[in-house]
Amino acid sequence: MVTPPPACPPKVGPIGPKAGGGVTPVVAYVALGSNQGTRLSHLKSGRTLLQGCPRIRVVSVSSVYQSSPLGGVRQRNFLNAVVKIRTGFSPFGLLFFLKWIETRCGRKPGKRWGPRPLDLDLIFYGRTGISHPFLRVPHPLFRDRLFVLEPFKEVLDKASSRAEPGLNRRIAFLKAQGQNVTLYRSRW
Repeated sequence: MVTPPPACPPKVGPIGPKAGGGVTPVVAYVALGSNQGTRLSHLKSGRTLLQGCPRIRVVSVSSVYQSSPLGGVRQRNFLNAVVKIRTGFSPFGLLFFLKWIETRCGRKPGKRWGPRPLDLDLIFYGRTGISHPFLRVPHPLFRDRLFVLEPFKEVLDKASSRAEPGLNRRIAFLKAQGQNVTLYRSRW
């Protein structure tokens, strides 16, 4: 059993202000990536820690995709997925919790775009736009990363996909530019 972090104490009830504090529940999307160690196990650990927090409800989980690393650092291929959640955390509270999960799963400070056991990126937080030195939402690079867009497309519902016009065209454009992802596992 995973022990919840201080930001997510065991006594906090379900999401929402009436059930233990926090903010009105918001839909958010979190991208997961791993290219060190047992990559799929790291993704599963990240998903389990998200599911184990009373202030987070996992709504849907994409398939896992494999992709080549970006950024010019020689390293192993990544496994990537996207999780749609409902959360009672504020954007910065959720960021803190995601960083706690990364650390819990063995991530240490290192080279930008270098190898890592687990990387969690907040892609969207409701309809909120945030431009802060520590947090930018929507994630500033998500539209340029096929390894995020392909799984993101899986967890969008029809209403949300209308809010993200041109997603299929953008995916086709990135593929034409040489980015490639392959389905690694549909159920995990």
